[in-house]
Amino acid sequence: MKYRPAVDLWVPETQDAVRDGSLPLQTGQWVICGSRTRKSRFVCVTQGGSIWCVHPDGESVKMDRFRTCCKTWKQS
Repeated sequence: MKYRPAVDLWVPETQDAVRDGSLPLQTGQWVICGSRTRKSRFVCVTQGGSIWCVHPDGESVKMDRFRTCCKTWKQS
C-alpha cells in the first residue's frame, strides 16, 4: 500500500473512516491534527477506537519517539 497525502484527522468523517477501516492508514503515515502547521505520524487505531499519533516536538516528529510509541503499542 502506498502512503497517501496527509489526511486531516480533525475531520469527524475522516476519523470515522480511519476507525472503520474504509480509509486505511499505514503506520508512519503523515497526518494533520487540528490547526498544527507541522504534521504528526499515525501509529495505529486501538481495539477501543482510539487513534494513536506522535506529534512533533519542536521542528518535527523525532524518530526515537515514534519508534518508542510503536513498540509500546505492540506490547499492549
